[in-house]
Amino acid sequence: VLDPAILRPGRFDKLIFIKPPDEDARAKIFKEYLEKVPKADNIDYKGLAEMTKNYTGADIASICREAKTRAMQRAIKSGEESKVTMEDLESIIKNTKPSAPDVVMSQYLSFYAKYGQR
Repeated sequence: VLDPAILRPGRFDKLIFIKPPDEDARAKIFKEYLEKVPKADNIDYKGLAEMTKNYTGADIASICREAKTRAMQRAIKSGEESKVTMEDLESIIKNTKPSAPDVVMSQYLSFYAKYGQR
């Protein structure tokens, strides 16, 4: 909820609406954030993208960081190399809420319709 006065010229010069990534973009984000880490062969980027509707790029980055941390903790405990697994990612997704659920997106779209992009 914003006071319309805050949107007058000179206060916020730019209003830009960036919608959450689509399924293809989410798969690419997962692939990018997991590119340089040891990972299991069963990582299904398309499946991960399907599970993360309404997740932002930042949400996905956080999920990947948590998965990397879990793998690192396993490696420290075992003394052997550990990989990010599909099970790690699924578990984290299950316990992480999206930042842009439909109710929030409808608020953003309503705001955008009212004030537009400048």
